[in-house]
Amino acid sequence: IRFPKALDYPPFSHIIALKISGKDRVKTRNWAMALGAACQRLAAGHGVHGHPLVVLGPAEAPLAKIAGRYRWQILLKSQSVTALRALVSSRLVNGKGMRPPSGVQVVVDVDPYDLM
Repeated sequence: IRFPKALDYPPFSHIIALKISGKDRVKTRNWAMALGAACQRLAAGHGVHGHPLVVLGPAEAPLAKIAGRYRWQILLKSQSVTALRALVSSRLVNGKGMRPPSGVQVVVDVDPYDLM
């Protein structure tokens, strides 16, 4: 229990993993970088609904390619799961200009069990 508490991981905070994958290596990487930059801009502002936001990534997933799909991930941490969900649904996933390009998929995992 000391490890999650020291790193402010669940259950002491909340994490949303944005898992980006696609068959085109360059397109997938570029989208992960663009999405990561958007998250960093939000974190540099006032966070999410007054709650600080920590952005980790984008980074290649530990298993960078599975079944012909290149994989990247971004982790978002905050004390408020409601604020994180609002951020993802309104600004990142459904926000204007934040739709992934054709062939690139973004999966949202709230408080992920593992990060592989």
